[in-house]
Amino acid sequence: MCAVVDTDFKCNCGAQSKSCRFGLLGKICECEDGYSDRNGICTEICFGDEDCTKGTVCTRIERGKNFCECPPNFRGDMCEINMLCEKLHDTCDAMAAVCVMRESEAYCACPAGKKVDLQSGLCKDICDPGKCLNGICEVVELDYRCRCEEGYTGLRCEEKVTTTSNNLILWVATLISVNAFIGILLFGILCLLCCRRN
Repeated sequence: MCAVVDTDFKCNCGAQSKSCRFGLLGKICECEDGYSDRNGICTEICFGDEDCTKGTVCTRIERGKNFCECPPNFRGDMCEINMLCEKLHDTCDAMAAVCVMRESEAYCACPAGKKVDLQSGLCKDICDPGKCLNGICEVVELDYRCRCEEGYTGLRCEEKVTTTSNNLILWVATLISVNAFIGILLFGILCLLCCRRN
């Protein structure tokens, strides 16, 4: 990095330089042990990935020297920015999706609990309100299942269960009432017959 200071050139190769001078081809940096000139700055060299930090990997870059670099398609101070996903950012955002990496491919995918609505092309909640009329919606893989409240059934808990015990009680009560009526009627007929004989 060269700077003009009062029409004199100041030479700087960074904190890890032994010396800095100008030659016919530009700035020449002599670096401390474990460092090498990289684009005019003394930069730490590496011998393997274990020498690197913050998500970087040891990569052969210049003149047979290895430097810690972000892996392909990543950048940032800690290699946290995926450049493939960065290209898909607007697309994924527009459909409420997230960028997913598989092997060396990036694509937009709906987050957990959502799936692509075929009409709108947007990620929608699998359990949106109104899916289960009388129950609780549960996400099962990329689909939903309704856990119905007591007394309801059906795919969306839309059918009220008619319990057989209520029908049985009604049937028994009707049968007893009819039998009681027939019994009273027969008793009345017998009484009339007895009265006529006397």
